[in-house]
Amino acid sequence: MSHDLHERLDDLVTDVPVYVVPDARAAWSAGARRRTRHRVVVGAAALVVLVVLASAVSWLPRTFDHAPADGGRSGVQGYPSRIDKPWIMRDLPDRPGPVAGIVLADDGFDVVSGTGRVWRLSPLGLAGDTVALSADGTGLAYFRSRGVFVIQDLLTGEADVADGVGDGSTDPKHPKEAGRFWAQGQTPAFWSPVADRIFVMGGRVDNGPGRALVIARGGATRAVQAPRVRGERLAWPAGWTPSGGLVWLAADYRTDGGDVRWAYAVLTDTSGRVLTRVRLDVPRGLTDMGQWSGSISPGGTRLAVVGQDGKAPAVFSMEDGSLITRSPDIESTCPVPWQADEPGDEVAVDPAFHATCTTWAADALDGHRHRGLSGLAFGDRDTWIAWHWQAVLLPVLVGAAIVLLFVRRRRRALAPTS
Repeated sequence: MSHDLHERLDDLVTDVPVYVVPDARAAWSAGARRRTRHRVVVGAAALVVLVVLASAVSWLPRTFDHAPADGGRSGVQGYPSRIDKPWIMRDLPDRPGPVAGIVLADDGFDVVSGTGRVWRLSPLGLAGDTVALSADGTGLAYFRSRGVFVIQDLLTGEADVADGVGDGSTDPKHPKEAGRFWAQGQTPAFWSPVADRIFVMGGRVDNGPGRALVIARGGATRAVQAPRVRGERLAWPAGWTPSGGLVWLAADYRTDGGDVRWAYAVLTDTSGRVLTRVRLDVPRGLTDMGQWSGSISPGGTRLAVVGQDGKAPAVFSMEDGSLITRSPDIESTCPVPWQADEPGDEVAVDPAFHATCTTWAADALDGHRHRGLSGLAFGDRDTWIAWHWQAVLLPVLVGAAIVLLFVRRRRRALAPTS
């Protein structure tokens, strides 16, 4: 006898008071309605649990990540609209495939996939803030430790160590004489358009010529002399031209908060030979520029310049230096995200990261915006429930499932069996 049929017979033979006339049809219908309600509740709860778990796979560690295909190289195709901090943070695997961005959190650097998956950049203990992501999302460049600057291929898992590059530390335990070159540990690094070289502020340990380094995949390193503008004022790195030249930014500024008096964008070849200088039409209110200030667009037509005044970055034409716009929606303390040749979208970041900056691959921002369940439900809203709804809903569902199981077991214990 099936369990279902057994339950239906129980409904018919349940003892009733003598003054009640048994009605088999009504008893059968009542039992059927009760079983239908129970199945609907159980099915709905199971569906909600599956949806929550499907949207929160980043909470859990995985051992079944698929390695990228070996044939051909493909870059990142999109970016998430929101980044939720996972409950369990997993280290970045050797071959995660192309990624979309980097979050500088209060406890280190986190790497974000195009769909919002988050990993911790490991090992920890990075020297400074130099973590650069290539435009196609397939390469990372960073200090793995004080004397080890690595270029990591996220498709193949290979990590090349830059030849003789330290961080210029004056710590006696980590003398900069350990290498022939030093790279500035708190400065942006720029990938070439074809993601084969890194352009970063640095120089020779012996104080020879150079203001920057060009580090190639494979680790080959050489110093590049920075151009001088108006006498002794040296320029600092700001990116690459689409054809593979170097872009520098030079400015005359006062560290006491005064306005920038003048600024130039300088284009050179990879040996430092000056090709073009463009004077920028600097607006009033742009103050205190430094190595984080300049960022050229992927198409090479515009240069974003960020002051240290907490105001919006200014965007200039690389053709004549004219001011195009100021972008109030861009955080001025972070590298400017580019979407084609325009400042790109800002991505909502879970406050639990305590993030101070985010960096995005240009190809990611040019791709599809993955909203996910949180994005579909809450859009760009930054309310408490928008970031904690999964943490609230999951224990509620677990509690409901436990209560439902208890009630069901109790009903079976009380129900007649003959």
